[in-house]
Amino acid sequence: DEVVSATPTYFQMAYEATANGASVIYVPVDENYVIDLDGISQAITPDTKLISLVNPNNPLPTCVHKTNMDAFINSLPSGIVVVVDEAYHHYIHTPDYGSCIRYVAEGLPVIVVRTFSKAYGLAGARIGYSAASSQYTNQIASSQMFGMVSNLGQAAAQAALNDTQHVIDTVTLNDQAKEILQDGFTNLGLDYIPSETNFIMFDTGTNASWVASELASKGFQVRTGWGMPQHIRVSTGLLEEMNEFIVALGEILGQDCRERKTPP
Repeated sequence: DEVVSATPTYFQMAYEATANGASVIYVPVDENYVIDLDGISQAITPDTKLISLVNPNNPLPTCVHKTNMDAFINSLPSGIVVVVDEAYHHYIHTPDYGSCIRYVAEGLPVIVVRTFSKAYGLAGARIGYSAASSQYTNQIASSQMFGMVSNLGQAAAQAALNDTQHVIDTVTLNDQAKEILQDGFTNLGLDYIPSETNFIMFDTGTNASWVASELASKGFQVRTGWGMPQHIRVSTGLLEEMNEFIVALGEILGQDCRERKTPP
């Protein structure tokens, strides 16, 4: 059996597929860093059983628009299930985005998974949920391990669902933090990928691992990798932290990063 997935993307689905004996076919994102749905369609073979999508994506903070997703879902051969991870759906402001839960309501072979780890702030609880037809939920339940979700996690999730103001406040703070980062990158002459999540990927113009090490020495933890040697992913935080991050980045690369320092 085969699973088709974009790359780079969140690794967990591909990891689980490989652990269970399936092969994973990776399709690179397009020139705009968006999941290449046409490429994924072309990668489908008679052995393809599942397509894994993360929308918005991670570590690339882009999303697939509703019109493109509609065309993709409706063009798939029968016998293929699409799993869509919508961990970052709260942060989206793109008008042409639509949750894939609508496909579940229409009876299409789509499973949507979400987490309480992002906007709800329950990363330590390790809890989430899925939306799918009974055909798939029954199969999932039959293979579920005992004790996967704790009573504490369930109670926290129920409380989080009732606290809608917290989500509103979190998204508002995230928008403000992203604006600080984006303005800072622009002022420093750095390119970045417009974000529909709670993190931004930006181009350092130099060795990202070196920049990350220098940032760590100043108290900032960022992520590098994914076959993008000049890019860094930075998550949003408190507004004062974002301002301090931009100052630190300018000190490392030079105030005008068009004349960047080079790693020793």
